[in-house]
Amino acid sequence: MISTHDDWAASLAEHSKLEELAGCSVAIDAADHLNRLLNDPQWKEPLLPALGGLPFSMKRLVDDDLQRWKNHKIQPLFVFNGLDIGRREKLFRTSDEASRVTAEAWELYNQSEAERAVTTFGEAPSTRNDDYLRNFQSLLNEAGAEFIVAPYTAWGQLAYFEKNAKHLWQAIAGPSELLFFDIDRVITGWDWERGEFTWMGRRQCISDLGNLAPDQFVDACLLAGSELLPPLPMLEASPRRNKPKIRGAVEMMMSLGRTGMSVCQNYQDDPKLRSMNYTDKFMRAKMSIQHHIVLTLDGKIEVFNNDHAPGDVHEFMSQRLPDEIYFYLSRGVIGSRVLTMRTSAEIIEIAPLDGGESQEYRELVRDKLVPLRNTTIGLLSSSLHRFYQHKDVSLYTWFDRNNPRTISMREAPDFRPILSNWNVKAALIQEKVKLLEGSETIGFAIQSLKDPDFAAKTVTQKDKSKLLSASDELLYNSVWRFLQLREFVDSKHNLTPWGEALHAAIAALGGRPELEEAVFIAMELARLNVLTSKDMFPSYGGPPIRGSESDKKNNLLVSRVACLGKLRHKPIGFTGPLSRHLLGYHSVISSVRSCLRDLAEVSLTTLLLNGDAERDRSDYTDLGIKLPFLLPNDCAMGIAVKSYLDELHIQPDPTTPEAKASTKTRAARDWFPESLDLSGDLDIAFKLWDAVYAGVKKASQAGLVRDGAMWDEVNKWLAPRR
Repeated sequence: MISTHDDWAASLAEHSKLEELAGCSVAIDAADHLNRLLNDPQWKEPLLPALGGLPFSMKRLVDDDLQRWKNHKIQPLFVFNGLDIGRREKLFRTSDEASRVTAEAWELYNQSEAERAVTTFGEAPSTRNDDYLRNFQSLLNEAGAEFIVAPYTAWGQLAYFEKNAKHLWQAIAGPSELLFFDIDRVITGWDWERGEFTWMGRRQCISDLGNLAPDQFVDACLLAGSELLPPLPMLEASPRRNKPKIRGAVEMMMSLGRTGMSVCQNYQDDPKLRSMNYTDKFMRAKMSIQHHIVLTLDGKIEVFNNDHAPGDVHEFMSQRLPDEIYFYLSRGVIGSRVLTMRTSAEIIEIAPLDGGESQEYRELVRDKLVPLRNTTIGLLSSSLHRFYQHKDVSLYTWFDRNNPRTISMREAPDFRPILSNWNVKAALIQEKVKLLEGSETIGFAIQSLKDPDFAAKTVTQKDKSKLLSASDELLYNSVWRFLQLREFVDSKHNLTPWGEALHAAIAALGGRPELEEAVFIAMELARLNVLTSKDMFPSYGGPPIRGSESDKKNNLLVSRVACLGKLRHKPIGFTGPLSRHLLGYHSVISSVRSCLRDLAEVSLTTLLLNGDAERDRSDYTDLGIKLPFLLPNDCAMGIAVKSYLDELHIQPDPTTPEAKASTKTRAARDWFPESLDLSGDLDIAFKLWDAVYAGVKKASQAGLVRDGAMWDEVNKWLAPRR
């Protein structure tokens, strides 16, 4: 529904039978549709803000949803948002509200008001939609369902389809904001049980407001508030407060010049409007509706209504990228996050789920991750117009949002020459794959280079007559390039000391390739000096509480490593204890993971942009999904390990087999009743510890990390308790 006017819009809705859409294709706003699925009261998981990660039920919900489309013979196409324009204030506004709500929920939890805490957590607005949407793409691809990513807004792309592709998609579905874009009819809801769908017509909406001109309708909708623009503050004032904002906006327009711009100009001296820069935002929002950028049916990027578009479209839609990049975006090779950073010249760090009170976390996002981001944006920029190669980036943080840090791009090195020697062909790759069977992408990439003879053979020049073509060629060459950029591999393709440490960790996994990404992130955390037992979150509840101070510190480090794993849980909302302390460490992990994912995407994208691979291919989406670090984890595994190690100390001797067995049984029965195999997950967590310990020990021996003796002590402490 149009933001802030659900009642008004709902009164204009009409209902039709699903049978009318049998045999039809429907283009759907993916973000809106997923939001409806995840926030259905029957399936909503209210503790997501307290755990991080993905909903446990998400795969089941998506699979069931796709089956419903199939049962009704409707073919969906899910359209995702692309680059996000004018997002800084919107992101901070949502983040501030989420932090306020979750802080209240944690206070209730600390006061043992569990039910009220759960309800309050569920009221927090989502601030991590990118992760949900990437997983949605992965699940759609796995099921064979179709999706595309729009260059900018899904709404603009859907409007283009409605006007130019009715032979391909006979209906459009999404929020009623789509009516801004001159779409005749929009499906706004699905009732599968009753066999109906709900839709709205643009003409009916305009008629209900007094037969406005179409342009006036758009102005009124914008003033009333939507995703594109906050509501005009004056609409909150009496006597308009108790009526739908859309009607208040129409009344103001009719009495103040009959246009949205005339209303803005009438209040241009109002301090609140001036502080919001509202008039400028109104103009930008309206221009983005009239001249949105779309991907055409023949694969071109065009400005809608281009003949009447102003010459400064980039002022409200951002500087343009090469069409080739928008194509890779549309197929999921690269996500919108890093592209938005480059085009907007802004990195926006909102508060993490835990609230972001930790000074160590603030130092991480403000300082420690800057070199990694510099590499990512610099590598992407090297394949773009010179404007981008010299355009600095501003880092805005929630805790100091008025004083951005400048990340200079002017002195960023050109990484292309050092990456140009990765053109390894399938024959050589497959020869090694047979010897390293059972490894995932990162494990194979690192373990293969442990062999100096193989490493020497991978130093390969581009053969213009025979470019990289097989999927494995693109995947592994992009990952090897990624590893060199992260300095796990040197210019001769041999493992660096950090590469040797990573190899030691992966080798210690012992047949658990699904933990390779977790081990990689652990090595990055160690390199950043944030994989420690230091109390980074002194104001948060939920740290280890039993035993001596040494026991608590040891438990904390093991639990932090366990936060890199995943607890297997029934596809329903989480049931179990919470820990804001471990949620805080989850935020550390998530920030590092997302930065690594950005670099992995850019590594593959620049391989393609530089002409190192055949471009006429059908596996783009598969390649993007196979890149590492696609999906986030939650902190549930860390909580499970912490709880188990804590409760062992109730036993007279926490190291006896009987004490360990009874504690595991009680934990599975009383604390984590919906876990699928808690005892097995604890074993996996301790296997992950073994691997990370092996990697850190190797790094310590090479003088790369401090506190090697501390890790030895924790490992010795853990051994009889596992």
